[in-house]
Amino acid sequence: MQFLLLLFSGFLAFQQIPTFKETSISQYTLENGLKVLLLPDKTAPVVTVMVLYHVGSRNEAVGCTGATHLLEHMLFKGTSKFNKENGRQIAAVLESVGADYNATTWFDRTNYYETLPSEQLELALMIEADRMRNALMRDSDRATEVIVVLNELEAMENDPVAVLDINAYAISYREHPYHHPSIGWRSDILGVPIERLREFYDTFYWPNNATLVVAGDFDEATALYLIQKYFEPIPRSPKPVPQVYTVEPKQEGERRFVLRRAGQLRYLQLLWHTVDGRHRDFYPLLVLEAVLTRGQTSRLRRALVETGLAIQVQAYATRLYDPGTFEVKATVAAGVENAKVEGVIRSEISKVQKEGISQEELARAKVQLLAERAYTCDGPTAVTDCLSEAISIGEWKSYLDFERKLSAVTAEEVCYVAKKYLIDDNLTVGHFEPTAIPSSTAKNAVYNRGTLALRPKGHRQPVGPLADIPQLVTDNFRFADKIKRTVMKNGAVVVTLERDMSSSVVVSGVVAAGNYFNPPAKPYLAQVTARLLMTGTRFSSKLQLAHRLENIGARLDFDTDSFFVSFKGRCLKKDVSELLSVLAEVLISPAFSEVELQKIKQQLVAELLQEQDDTYLRAYQALTQMAFGKHSPYYRHPAESLISSVEKITLQDVESFYHRCYGAASTVIAIVGNADMNVAAQTARKLFESWKTGFRVKIDLPATSWNGARENYVLLLDKANTDIFIGHPIYLRRNSLEYYAAALANHALGQSTLSSRLGLQVRDTEGLTYGIVSRFFEVGFGDGLWAISVSTSPQNVRRAIDSSLKVLSEYVQSGITDRELAESKSSMIGSFKVALANSLVVADMLVQMEVYDLGMDYIDQYPKYITALTKENVNKAIKKYFRPDLVLIAIAGASSSDGQ
Repeated sequence: MQFLLLLFSGFLAFQQIPTFKETSISQYTLENGLKVLLLPDKTAPVVTVMVLYHVGSRNEAVGCTGATHLLEHMLFKGTSKFNKENGRQIAAVLESVGADYNATTWFDRTNYYETLPSEQLELALMIEADRMRNALMRDSDRATEVIVVLNELEAMENDPVAVLDINAYAISYREHPYHHPSIGWRSDILGVPIERLREFYDTFYWPNNATLVVAGDFDEATALYLIQKYFEPIPRSPKPVPQVYTVEPKQEGERRFVLRRAGQLRYLQLLWHTVDGRHRDFYPLLVLEAVLTRGQTSRLRRALVETGLAIQVQAYATRLYDPGTFEVKATVAAGVENAKVEGVIRSEISKVQKEGISQEELARAKVQLLAERAYTCDGPTAVTDCLSEAISIGEWKSYLDFERKLSAVTAEEVCYVAKKYLIDDNLTVGHFEPTAIPSSTAKNAVYNRGTLALRPKGHRQPVGPLADIPQLVTDNFRFADKIKRTVMKNGAVVVTLERDMSSSVVVSGVVAAGNYFNPPAKPYLAQVTARLLMTGTRFSSKLQLAHRLENIGARLDFDTDSFFVSFKGRCLKKDVSELLSVLAEVLISPAFSEVELQKIKQQLVAELLQEQDDTYLRAYQALTQMAFGKHSPYYRHPAESLISSVEKITLQDVESFYHRCYGAASTVIAIVGNADMNVAAQTARKLFESWKTGFRVKIDLPATSWNGARENYVLLLDKANTDIFIGHPIYLRRNSLEYYAAALANHALGQSTLSSRLGLQVRDTEGLTYGIVSRFFEVGFGDGLWAISVSTSPQNVRRAIDSSLKVLSEYVQSGITDRELAESKSSMIGSFKVALANSLVVADMLVQMEVYDLGMDYIDQYPKYITALTKENVNKAIKKYFRPDLVLIAIAGASSSDGQ
């Protein structure tokens, strides 16, 4: 390392610090004050570059709240080297290499990051160095981004929980700038002039107010050379960077507020002032968070969710640069008063203060928190994100000290912080009270633009097996050589992949028991059955199952979609056998009970009511109702009919559905991670080989026909933002050769809000939305759905629809350009490569390979399938799968006269 110090003389300091993994963090400081942290990890061919600026909403004053966030948006609009005019817009350049990129603003920091193929490290450093001091900062860009940010704000204002949180902080913090949200107040966003934003940029965006992190697959000497090349010429700030000196005074009495607006359920938030993120008391507060609400065995989960008083409850120990908060949030069950739930929360906290916590609770909380930490450090993006939060509190080495400091927490310290901070005089309480039923169908217009049947009835689209594609020369490394597939006699399939990405292991899989198999009169039966799996078996109670998982910090969750019940589990590598044991027990030996059935039904009814307030879900629901018949697995039934059907589900219904649909022959299990996969596969075989075979599933959906183009407007009161879906059914199979051409066609049209055709026009040029994308929904077995989704202000609904349809029509008419084709290929291949850094993504990929018969070499072959696509292939797919003349339009939100 001495050689590096001599070679890179531009660095003032160097320190190499071992981390909790088998690697180290190298710390450098450039002469201009830029701090550099390097985390080499060659387990995946990707690298993450992140620049964090020590400026957030805490650095804002009245009149310029939200300036940090608006400035973050502006820094994507162009720099001297990367701009729209020279065809090198930042988003487009990053998309072209398949980067996963973004920027985030919080109370204490703003960060910009990109994860991309490791050979693109120099590109990322070049962009971030140029962004630091060479942003164009044009007023014309400010004008469009203000509308975009307002749309983002309005989407947040649609959510009662978010609005409750904003009000709680505004009331809890009287003087400190944590008082205002990081997105800012509406009038400040609208009024801030470009001169104020430039002043903000010129005050805080300097190397001596920033930290650069590089993590992943890179050569350290090369990285240091490139960092010096691009960042060393940038000077230090000409003036000292201003520091925040405002201190929040001690609160001297409980503060309360009530928020009333249209809604379906009640919500509750309690918030206490605590300590800054560097304080030793933060770790006992984190343990208290886990004791109260992490897992089925937690105190508030048992006191509120298990008793039917609440649907959800969650505690948070916020970690900030200045003194933060301890919060408890609850979604109150229908028919229950906020006061009752608040009373239970305060009673449970009082018990901790008076009686303390048990050694068993302490140990379980530590295991859960340490396991969670391991899970969140899977891949360079996740590691960088964790490190970012440590940097933002002014103590990046706390990232390394986390395990040691958490392990040292005692039960007495947890009791102490509960007594010291969670007192009434330090408390702010917020209640959300719904005032009205918020929806009705305002419009249901039919525009007769013609009739389309995607295929004549009885016609089947030919499917070309992937094996028909000629094999190309492969790289030295092949995933197919490391993937192991085991098929049991009963039909269950286990696919494994060993990789040294982190200390954790992922288990992902499916059972073919989704909505497709529901009886017509019970459209939620599959969901209810899946929810009941974790409520007890013939050998273990619900609480015993929870203890088995929580004592090792493991997770196991089930979900239901149109065709499958999916499960995802995560554990440390030493606990793979126990996680698989729990999975096998709940799948093979469930013990459904009437008591648990009633609890699940109550929770599902509350969730369905909650969904009625969500403009995105309501718009999607309306689209499926126009596109499909009631017996289609894609059809989303109205809430009232779903609630009625859920209430009628009996224990006999559940047992009958389970015995009919669950079995080994329709089960796929993927195991990925840092463990001996031969042992894991043998364990899975031993646990599952005795399961009944069940029936082998073959799903083959016919094409949907629909008559004409239609529009449906679902009116929701008190919504500042409106969601729109523009789309139609399609017939496309996942293992069809045409799938890749259709995917690339959609990529160029609407994969990225920032760089695809739709985003460049509707968001970037017209500023009508914070987000617009197009995508395929559940395409796999034939019938499916394609749609554009866009959010906008109520007064801009028609403009957003017209602009989107114009872009779509021009795309269908003119086809893809040579540049779009080349950039989309590069982007799709690059993003595929980046995704392989995440073990959960890889595990899901292995499941899809099995479900859709993609072949065990799919991961190796995917880049070749994309590379082989021609302009003719893609243009044919555009005309076949995108029909602007026959789209269905679903809108959910306030009318233009009701928008706030």
